[in-house]
Amino acid sequence: MERYIVAAILPYMCLTLLLLTAMLLAQQANRFAELLGSTRAPLNLTLQLAFSLVPGILIFTVPMATLAGTMIGFSRMGSDSELVALSAAGIGGRQTLLPLLLLGIAATLLTLYCGLEIAPAAARSLRETTLRAALHKLDSPVELRTFNTEIPGKIIYVRDGDETLGQWGRVFIYSQEASGQVRLITSRSGRIDLSGDQSELVLSDAVSTTLPVPHVGKSSGEQIVTDRSSQLRVRLDTGRSQVLTRLRARKSELDEMSLSELEAHADSTTGKQQYEAATEIHRRIALSVSPLCFVLLGAGLGLRVRRGGRASGVLISLAALFIYYLVSLTGEQMARAGIVPPFIGAWLAITLTLGSSIILLAANDRSLFGIVKIWVRQATDGEQGVALNQKGSRTSFILGLLDRGLLRSLFVSFALALSALVGIFMVFTVLELGRFLTATQAKVVLVAHYLFFLLPLAGISLAPVSLLVAVLVTYALMARRSEAVAWWAAGQSLYRLALPGLLCAATVSTGMWLLQESLMPQANIRQDVLRAQLRGGVVKIVTPTGRQWLASSDMKRLYSYEYDDHENTLISLLIFDFDQEGTHLKRVLSATKGFLVQTKRINLQGARELLVTTENSIHARGSLPLTDIVLINESTEVFKPALNKPSQLSAKQLSSYITTLKQRGEHGLTTSSASVAYERKRSDPVMPFVMLCIGVPLALIYGRRNAITALVAAVGIMLLLWGVIGGFQQLGIYGLLPAYVAAWAPLVIFGAIGLYTLSRTAT
Repeated sequence: MERYIVAAILPYMCLTLLLLTAMLLAQQANRFAELLGSTRAPLNLTLQLAFSLVPGILIFTVPMATLAGTMIGFSRMGSDSELVALSAAGIGGRQTLLPLLLLGIAATLLTLYCGLEIAPAAARSLRETTLRAALHKLDSPVELRTFNTEIPGKIIYVRDGDETLGQWGRVFIYSQEASGQVRLITSRSGRIDLSGDQSELVLSDAVSTTLPVPHVGKSSGEQIVTDRSSQLRVRLDTGRSQVLTRLRARKSELDEMSLSELEAHADSTTGKQQYEAATEIHRRIALSVSPLCFVLLGAGLGLRVRRGGRASGVLISLAALFIYYLVSLTGEQMARAGIVPPFIGAWLAITLTLGSSIILLAANDRSLFGIVKIWVRQATDGEQGVALNQKGSRTSFILGLLDRGLLRSLFVSFALALSALVGIFMVFTVLELGRFLTATQAKVVLVAHYLFFLLPLAGISLAPVSLLVAVLVTYALMARRSEAVAWWAAGQSLYRLALPGLLCAATVSTGMWLLQESLMPQANIRQDVLRAQLRGGVVKIVTPTGRQWLASSDMKRLYSYEYDDHENTLISLLIFDFDQEGTHLKRVLSATKGFLVQTKRINLQGARELLVTTENSIHARGSLPLTDIVLINESTEVFKPALNKPSQLSAKQLSSYITTLKQRGEHGLTTSSASVAYERKRSDPVMPFVMLCIGVPLALIYGRRNAITALVAAVGIMLLLWGVIGGFQQLGIYGLLPAYVAAWAPLVIFGAIGLYTLSRTAT
């Protein structure tokens, strides 16, 4: 009997653990994807970062899986009258709870080990890995054909080179000196010297031109100093020494300390720091023992579910998790603020959970959930009866009664899975921001606004996996109940059986595309602002103003200006013309204003010209009344700045942005990342069809044996798909694959495998 109860609960527990861990790992990995992509971190750093994320996720997902597995298992047993059979056989409540307690103790031991031993070390490793990834970026701070503005006081543009060897060709540096002078440096080749803590740029065949303030002056008496040297060393303040110092002498934060270190820190500090350390100790222990309380709560709730089965178990467990983590977060914030002692704040949610579990297990009266479900079912049955009487004569030419029933089951399962996953996503997001909320004194309304604007991103990210779960649950139950056999006996083919799933996938795909192109760009802008405000109390937003740099398509001219979007003019315009080889400067034009009047032409106001020579000790200045300048291949549209975050742009806006980047002469990581993001925006809405191709054959093959087996196999395939998509995306960003191949190849491969498996499925 004990083995039977464990076998009824353990598969749901393992499946929930696998699904939640995969989902939260993908969410956390997205936070570091931009850092890893921009730094081009090596594979070992990427893998180390991924492994460092897992322990911190497990201390949340193991308790969640314990509650969900117990609740779903008992709900299924209750709906199938198995609990009634056990009771009739003389098996009492104590015998039923004994295997649950063993599962709860095992989950508690696992969480204790992760929370007290592995998670602190993993958090420390995560931050060190992040710093090493940033250091890897600083070791080679410049990308080819991309303006680098990260070094204070310097703009660096490199036309040619070999990034793997660290060799640069045709280098341009615009340096703003502390005295106000501007130094223009060009060289035929260059490299980075990292022999010490400071980074130095070693240039060969270099020409340095020093301009007074302002850049081109107003009187002919001002001198321009031009020097040429075979080798020139330029110190770069990349922040490398600061990162090395932080890496060597970094103090551990609270979540990185072991239990003994936390106790020592609490004893050696006073005031707010002592409260925070004590709260962290109790929070970590309370979270680690929560699986034992959750298994009792799941049993107490599951024993009273008689109808609804797994669906009721999922809904009730999700509601219980939401209430628990809301109370836990409230108690933790009260403890950090000093309103209640740390012991009370950290153990408040556990105490309420344990008390509720005891009350539910001791109660023998009719469950309130059962009464509510009876009322809902009676009302639903009445409405369906009226609807059938009114619409019984109107049947679809394509979909019959069985099709509509199957389609309804798919949509209900999809809505249930999406709601559950989005809810858990939101809970984990709030817990992640918990330590910032007290410091920033953020209000509940601000957190609610952030979660509201996060909904489109969460919905689009989780819609494919929700559809996969819906397809597996629906079709696996059909196979297990032999409903699929009835379809085939009626002369319906396997592909006809998949038609409702195809319609459901098309609906989800259309919804993803519409949401992605309409609501998500503005929602992402808003949620980025709110997240920055929640984390640091500072509001940041991208604006279309500021100093802009642009390279011509033939790389023989550079532009620097500030853009006035109201008058469509270029302010404080500087134009740098290079020689035929595109190596050294031959002329600098300056203008107070540049008017974009027509295609490929700019009218200049207050224009002056400087002719630059490359001979030593030559001072030359010219002043010509220039009125206009003819562009080479550039349209005036390329001078208009654009937002540079793909998640804040629709596919159409992102396509225009990529075109602008290419016209500006930027062909580095920024352009490749934007190109891959554009193709991902086009390919992601196709993912529901891939999930359908994978889910239907898996459900029909494994569903006849056990629906849980199909779900486990599908989750494994989903993890593999996410990994392949991420790997191909990085290859596309690094320029090793075309953007469309990086985005579409994983879907084509897995879709083809799914279609082949579907064609080979026995009917």
